Amino acid sequence: MEGGGDHYDGGHLPELGGGAPFLFRSRTIGVGAIFLMWGASAIVLGAVPEPAIPIAHMLLSFAFLMAGVALLTLSVAAPRCAMAARAAATLENWLTALI
Repeated sequence: MEGGGDHYDGGHLPELGGGAPFLFRSRTIGVGAIFLMWGASAIVLGAVPEPAIPIAHMLLSFAFLMAGVALLTLSVAAPRCAMAARAAATLENWLTALI
């Protein structure tokens, strides 16, 4: 499996900037979880009590939520399907380039 994320063979845990180990063995799953939580929290905090954010920000939050769901789905399928692994790596690269 070429591309983003760590290999799924149980290697080392990747580290983030402060030296604290990341919670997931795969960087791709970690990025998917971050985008999922980012989108979900923005939607919940911005729209549930009352519409406090503009509709454009709400749609962007929904896009982040769906990108996280797609990346997690592809990451889970990646060990068994080479096409899903390539798609997950490509989506991860696009999302990390976006940030």
